[in-house]
Amino acid sequence: MNPGPEGSHAMARDVTEEVDRLKSTLAELDRAIEADPTDAGAYFRRGVIYGQLADPEPAVRDFSSAIRLDGANAEAFYNRGVAYAHLQQPIMAVDDFTATLEFNPGHVDARNNRAAAYLDLGQPRRAIQDAEEAMRLEERLPSAYVIRAMARTQLGQKDLAEQDMEKARSLGQG
Repeated sequence: MNPGPEGSHAMARDVTEEVDRLKSTLAELDRAIEADPTDAGAYFRRGVIYGQLADPEPAVRDFSSAIRLDGANAEAFYNRGVAYAHLQQPIMAVDDFTATLEFNPGHVDARNNRAAAYLDLGQPRRAIQDAEEAMRLEERLPSAYVIRAMARTQLGQKDLAEQDMEKARSLGQG
């Protein structure tokens, strides 16, 4: 369904307004960090904003600062892992997703993203282990089936890979 020119302009305006709002929040967080450079929460929140703006390098820096100030923030490790994945640094991503799982073994997104990072590292068996654990935690997670299918393809298990892709499609993954 094509929204037409008016709809496209409205969507572009909405995106522009959201980016402006995020940049305004960044400025507020810059001031908060300047006022208190030991505020781990401000670094974490600013890292999240950079992530929303698809700017992973400053996100990594801010999540690293948050971790340095509060080494027990599992979500800071998780989000830094996501930023490393966007920077195509799967080894660093695996390390951060592993740290997240040490704090919270049931963190399905960390498990699923670590599976993808293992796949990027050419470690299909590890990817399958993590994808299956993610499926155990959340049975209807289509991306876990896609990751397992890709890993099975790397291992030459074409029939099993196709079964996983069919399951992913049935769960809404195109």
